[in-house]
Amino acid sequence: MTSDGIFWQHLESTPSLSAPLIEWQDHLCKWPGWISFQKQHLQLTRGKATAIECHDGCYPIGCSRNIVEHGQNNIVAVCPHGEERPYLVPPKDLLIYRLNSATLHAGISKELNLEIRHDPVPDFYQTWQLGSFAVPTGKRFPVFVTCQNDNHEFADITKQLCLTTDTPFALLAPTRQHLSREAEQLLMAHGSVFLSLTEEFQFDPNGELLRKRDPSLMFRQFFPANYWAGEDDNLPANIFRQRGSRWEMRFQGGEIFYINSQKGTEYIATLLATPNKGFSVLDLYHGGVAPEEVKASFDSTDFEAMDMQYLKECKDRLDELNPEIEAAQDLHNLTELESLHREKDELLKLVMDATGVPGKPTKTRDPLKKPRDAVNRSIRKVIKGIAKVKHTTLAGHFDKFITPGGEKIYKPHEEIWWETVPISE
Repeated sequence: MTSDGIFWQHLESTPSLSAPLIEWQDHLCKWPGWISFQKQHLQLTRGKATAIECHDGCYPIGCSRNIVEHGQNNIVAVCPHGEERPYLVPPKDLLIYRLNSATLHAGISKELNLEIRHDPVPDFYQTWQLGSFAVPTGKRFPVFVTCQNDNHEFADITKQLCLTTDTPFALLAPTRQHLSREAEQLLMAHGSVFLSLTEEFQFDPNGELLRKRDPSLMFRQFFPANYWAGEDDNLPANIFRQRGSRWEMRFQGGEIFYINSQKGTEYIATLLATPNKGFSVLDLYHGGVAPEEVKASFDSTDFEAMDMQYLKECKDRLDELNPEIEAAQDLHNLTELESLHREKDELLKLVMDATGVPGKPTKTRDPLKKPRDAVNRSIRKVIKGIAKVKHTTLAGHFDKFITPGGEKIYKPHEEIWWETVPISE
């Protein structure tokens, strides 16, 4: 068993998730994460132990030693059977510490990308709903965690959850020690999944929880069948997500490729995450939802803030174009060179139209023209870049099913799901 496994096993065997400090230490002092875990997740209560686990392992196994206080610094643990001599116990070791389930569960929920809830389930002993897991279809599946001490209690909790929860759910427990065949069959019949924390999580040196695999793999059975490329493929068939400083892409289970991060990739990701939903270019221009003050400005004659942002994007793109033009000249790529010069001329004209007097934006008759042009141009640039790296099928798909104009919609003919959640590196 791993060192982290020792922790989860002890947690599962601790009644009420509370124990005197001496017992937490006896079981976990050799676990590398003990000190950090104690600081972050153990909460001092007002209680004090009147009995503790026996150090000497005398008969019967599992007996407790009674605490007898002869004075403030003369506290001893006495064997009730008289088999072993009493030994001194420091007063601080008798203080009761309870697991702060809220902080531990918050770490689990964060790693699982849950819509966090953390509510005790009424009438269910030591069972909480951590939140729900959302899949690309929009469906949400409850995620519960329970900590039971024997097979019968675990089976009873499982049965009650299956009876009271309409949808499939995920049930987490510290280990699979109490997962009986009966409980496992109940979960399978309900379409639900069991996850063992000791198998799915580990602690870093700072006591922070880290998942061992992606949550989409843990909850794989909740996803639509065509989300995955195949039974033996652990990656989604269609990927369009930011990974670090680049964007990772895959289409219809094909090879994975990358392009550099740019504004248009963010626009496309927003559209792919919600197929068939229309977005105004103004909302896309502002990351999905335009601030109310920006929307309000479009009801007046004040478009200066939008003009300034639009102007900045045009100038940023002009700065990018110069090295691209030089590279095309060095490669004698006349077709690419012509396209880049055409784009540069268009941008220069747009900048002149937007400024009139250098540095001073002007008002336009069509206030949406600037964000519309910026969004459409950015999306076209991404599609062009995808085709340039020889992924013409995906480029053609986007070109066909992302509508042009003032309202942007990704509207494929057939149901298709995309993984768009960013991954930090």
